[in-house]
Amino acid sequence: MATEDGFLIIADISGYTEFTIQSEIEHAEGVMKGLIGAILDAMKAPFTVAKLQGDSVFSYIPSNSLSQNQSLLEALNNVYFSFKDMLFQMRKNTNCPCNACINMKNLDLKIIMHHGEYALSEIAGGTELSGPDVIQVHRLLKNNIRVETGIDAYCFITERSAEAMGLERARDAMIAHQENLDQLGPVKGLVYSLQTAWEEFKEQRVVRVESENAYLTISDIIPLPPAVTWDYMNEDDNWSVWSNADKTIIQHPEPGRNGVGQEKHCIHGKDTLIHNIVDWRPFQYYTTDLVVNGKVNFRHSVVLEPADGGTRVSYFVEAPYGQGLLPRLIVKLFGRKIVAQIESGCQACLSTLKEMVESDLSAGKILPQ
Repeated sequence: MATEDGFLIIADISGYTEFTIQSEIEHAEGVMKGLIGAILDAMKAPFTVAKLQGDSVFSYIPSNSLSQNQSLLEALNNVYFSFKDMLFQMRKNTNCPCNACINMKNLDLKIIMHHGEYALSEIAGGTELSGPDVIQVHRLLKNNIRVETGIDAYCFITERSAEAMGLERARDAMIAHQENLDQLGPVKGLVYSLQTAWEEFKEQRVVRVESENAYLTISDIIPLPPAVTWDYMNEDDNWSVWSNADKTIIQHPEPGRNGVGQEKHCIHGKDTLIHNIVDWRPFQYYTTDLVVNGKVNFRHSVVLEPADGGTRVSYFVEAPYGQGLLPRLIVKLFGRKIVAQIESGCQACLSTLKEMVESDLSAGKILPQ
């Protein structure tokens, strides 16, 4: 029996009991199968699914699986976004008048996350988790959060999880809450609104350079799953290395958070490149407006896709452009040379990123997924 420590996570469909009682069993089963499937689709590495429990999915993430804490919140957001998108698609694509198809609009999702120790045991061909912390995260499914906060879709992050994630800077956006469990005593934590995150996600403008519209395409395979690759490459210290810049300055839109509005300044000898993030879709792609020496502009998307051997990371780059007479003249005269420099730079960045990942895998700094 092996003992580890890490994050224990339960994604639980709320409203399940009433939905099942009030709905026809055949259609209710189809709805639940679709929603559970959507949750499972989002719970790829670094998640490890431990058990399906009717209306919930129990999973865990070992402590050293991620290099930056924001990625765990983004991973939880993606679980909820996948759930909401599936629910929307099912509601849009049916005109069935049965109770199950009518009542599925009342279903929602809550997530409980705790950090602690757990024992791993092989039982009947599967892996079972056990221990006091495993009991605690399950007990927290029955809580007073909805009554006390009015939030239906939430993630309850226990204090121990918040400390393990280093969430000090993000606490202002969350609600402090305490549950009192029989025999286990008080459990303090933070309530994070998944519904608010979903509304912000829907309002975010899509800015993406598609492969068929790219002036330049560069790609390589990184030997990690997409979510882990995203986490690794966007961690500030890692990015400062694989960008191959002489000096980097990173400005965050919010303390401790990456996303739209972030600026990354790279100094390469006499050249200064400013990366402005204009679209941010965790684990899928991000889009950057790149300004070279304040005169020449590029827009490019960095896209992550599952591939044999890990993740294909691709740069899709638009043609250079300039704003103003002199920048336009520079692009006209030196556009091909500038593009060649950008192509060389992107290829060097991906090569360095791949070498870093392979080195850290060999050294055991990243868990093989």
